[in-house]
Amino acid sequence: MNNKENILTLSFEENVIIGGGTMGLFLANKLIENKQKVIVIEAGNDNIAYFDSFSFSSVGQKHEGIAIGRAKALGGTSNLWGGQLTKFIENDLEELNRYNQPLWPIQWKELDYYCNRVLFEFNIKDTGEYKRKISSSNELEKYYTYWMYQPNFKVLYLNKLQKSPLFKLFSGAVVTDLEFTNDTCYSLTFIQKGKQYRINNFKNVILANGTFEQIRLLLKTKLNPNCPYKNNNLIGKYFQDHIYLTVGRIKNAEKKLITEFSNIIRDGNKLQPKIRYTPEKGDIIYIGLTAFFSFTSNLSDNIDLFKQFLKAIIGKDEKKLTLWNKIQMIPKVAKSFYVVFPIIYHYIINNRLYVPFSSNVSLNIQSQQISSIQSSIDIDMKALDNHGMPKIILDWKIDGREMDRIIFFCDIIKMYIEENNFGQVEFEPWINDYKVSKSNEWKKYIKDTYHQAGGAIMSTKPTEGVVDKNLRVHQTNNLFIVGPSVLPTSSYANTGLTSLALTLRLADHLTNTNSK
Repeated sequence: MNNKENILTLSFEENVIIGGGTMGLFLANKLIENKQKVIVIEAGNDNIAYFDSFSFSSVGQKHEGIAIGRAKALGGTSNLWGGQLTKFIENDLEELNRYNQPLWPIQWKELDYYCNRVLFEFNIKDTGEYKRKISSSNELEKYYTYWMYQPNFKVLYLNKLQKSPLFKLFSGAVVTDLEFTNDTCYSLTFIQKGKQYRINNFKNVILANGTFEQIRLLLKTKLNPNCPYKNNNLIGKYFQDHIYLTVGRIKNAEKKLITEFSNIIRDGNKLQPKIRYTPEKGDIIYIGLTAFFSFTSNLSDNIDLFKQFLKAIIGKDEKKLTLWNKIQMIPKVAKSFYVVFPIIYHYIINNRLYVPFSSNVSLNIQSQQISSIQSSIDIDMKALDNHGMPKIILDWKIDGREMDRIIFFCDIIKMYIEENNFGQVEFEPWINDYKVSKSNEWKKYIKDTYHQAGGAIMSTKPTEGVVDKNLRVHQTNNLFIVGPSVLPTSSYANTGLTSLALTLRLADHLTNTNSK
């Protein structure tokens, strides 16, 4: 690395956003709409790159997302996700001491307001009119998740941002240090193409570089003697991800089940029907739970064949098939047309995505992880990368009490399915074993969902979290954090919509705007 430092002195008007991914580009766009100057520093470039395996280690519950659920690139993980947006519900933010979990410092009504603004931003109509209670006890609710038409935030925002004179981008640049005078972050250092740069005299710094990278930078800079949050021992604590389990299958699944729970199209957006647990307010053992059905058949094979044939006909095939190869494909393509035609028919006539009635049907559960201080992210300062950044050590710990609620949820879903003659639920053997022995064997079947949350949770007091209700790091006056790392608890729902809502709320705060 070139040891000569390049110094960039700003005008105290710039907002420096570390991370040009989902939250970073969304925030940059909102700030520039309000005539704010923005500098984005992104570790990746145009092409998607994963983090080097020697830069992290997972020592607790197996966690795949730390390796494959995040990326360095402009657009960040929006290059990888499907753009599924789901609201939290009011139960999730109730001020109840459930399982000694941390409390939210904001009210659900305010969060819901910002969620609605985000949906409006993406031209998505709230599907609240479609949700309905589906069990006699009113504990089950059918609802829909929203899928963005264009989920890639680089495509959505980057070109627009680069046309603005208020925007500047440093890509392929890794931020390695933050420096403070009292409670003010006045300088940061980054490395780009082997050269070291220092930026001074900015207005605000916003960490938008993803849960793991945010915590790595906070823990490293916490070691600096002048760091105002050097005594905050909650940085990296309360790490969460959703617990994903395939708990069984539906035998003899009826056509009406597949029709009821196949994806639909409304106003040009794909909506996915799911079931969630919605008890009365005040349930002290509540955790967020949702269920959905997955359908498997030979449909995808037929679609791939049909697409390959069409590409060959119009000359877009990568394999450059000969005329004879194309002729040989015709009988196979003709056989696949019986699958492709219903897809077209259902989409145009019924506004529904086609699922063959012969599909195998699995029942899947996504559960909130009980937010525990024992589940954490740490760093190893003895293992440094070529930028001098320490290795991330993830210790994902599952409390275990989630399983009792998952079992309860499974049983009332089974009752719903069989009372409505949708089919018969056949649970996995380990589900039945747990009912008898209460063993921890079920944890072997957990998959994470790449929804890395916590580590820099919101709180009212500095002794209870890392950022305040406005996402400002406690004991600082101009350092902020956006993304799922700030969530005290993570409900049943994908964290994207809630994180975007809080980011939009921060944009209002930084621009002294109150659209409400």
